Amino acid sequence: NFPNREDVLWGITEAQALQKVLTDPQAAQKLLATPQAQKLLEGARRPDCLFCATDNIAIGAMQRCRELGISIPDQMMICGVGDTKIGQVAAFALTTARLHYKTAGMDAARLLLTQIANRETPSKILRLDYEILTRESTNRKPSETM
Repeated sequence: NFPNREDVLWGITEAQALQKVLTDPQAAQKLLATPQAQKLLEGARRPDCLFCATDNIAIGAMQRCRELGISIPDQMMICGVGDTKIGQVAAFALTTARLHYKTAGMDAARLLLTQIANRETPSKILRLDYEILTRESTNRKPSETM
């Protein structure tokens, strides 16, 4: 039961759009300029922390906060995922979760090969290791968190 051509093309288009947001801080910044994000960032009940899916989205969030006059980390703490170089050299070094991609890829390949060799092998859930690298983007003074 294969998907039709239109479904495949739609999936590719959506994946390309998502990839652009995940890899381009300017695209992430534009995403945060949408009416929904504006409402979130400018509302009376604005959050004091953003946890972004990638470092690039977090950098875009930093840029958008700067445009809105929101002080990092005093008014908004920002965290990403990926420990990218851009996050390390941002105006405020980005707090991030460092994932162990190589180990995760090897584990995934091993599971896939096991499933291919024996389709009766039960599915498995793996817990992947990570490290939280606390940097300037979440480094509030203790008195500011109260």
